[in-house]
Amino acid sequence: MPDSRPKSTDGLMRYLRDKKGISISGSSQKRKLMNIGYYHGYKGYRYINTPSNHVPYTKFEEVVAVYDFDAGLKSLFYPTVMLIETAVKNYVLDILVALTNSENFVDTYNQLLDNYKMFSTKGKTYRNAYDRQKAEEKFKRELKRRLDLRNRIYKVQTDAYGNGNKIADHYLREDANLPIWATFELLSLGEFGHFVSCLNQNCRTDISNSSASVSYVMPSSRRLFRISRSFSRKIHSSMRFLSSERDKSKSCFTSFSLSGPLPYRSFSS
Repeated sequence: MPDSRPKSTDGLMRYLRDKKGISISGSSQKRKLMNIGYYHGYKGYRYINTPSNHVPYTKFEEVVAVYDFDAGLKSLFYPTVMLIETAVKNYVLDILVALTNSENFVDTYNQLLDNYKMFSTKGKTYRNAYDRQKAEEKFKRELKRRLDLRNRIYKVQTDAYGNGNKIADHYLREDANLPIWATFELLSLGEFGHFVSCLNQNCRTDISNSSASVSYVMPSSRRLFRISRSFSRKIHSSMRFLSSERDKSKSCFTSFSLSGPLPYRSFSS
């Protein structure tokens, strides 16, 4: 029966050695494990894509190299992503206010978040019953996406108020609707993408034409190459796998690619 008792850092190091076959010892590595965290620094990088595809670490330095690689990618792209997110949100906001003459989310929802209508089957003819059924299923999915968006936005507002968000507190305490700009401040980039995808085609065309002048500085290809080589050298020096399975895992980390596989972060087990 597995030992479910909580473990100290020393206990976690023993667990990594005895159960996971990862060499870790000494005060320096103990301090590093405490800095990156066992659950954040190791469990989040145990496998690639699926739990069955474990990364065959043998040294704690390999875990640290992957952790540093991930941290480096975040530090490289995060400022640029934030700049793009802010700019695009402002361009979208400008179009929404111009088209609705309102900053109320309800007006935007009723007037512009109606992309589902283009999939309506009313007045359309189809070659057979199967095609009609597929079209009706598509319409239903798009309508559900719109309803999901509304529910998500109200939940985001509720959560923000419950967590003491000053903007949400200011409006909701006065029994007023959050303006659309305040709602955008609460949405993640993924939620914002869902929002834009539900806007009707004419609105999205206006946004596309308006935001065509958005300018931002992406990391140069030379800088990307330099950083990727730096991380590749670190990982290459520590990950020396003998079996073919280990060689395949090694290649995932020693060759940098924006589209290539990286360890899938999971904290569930």
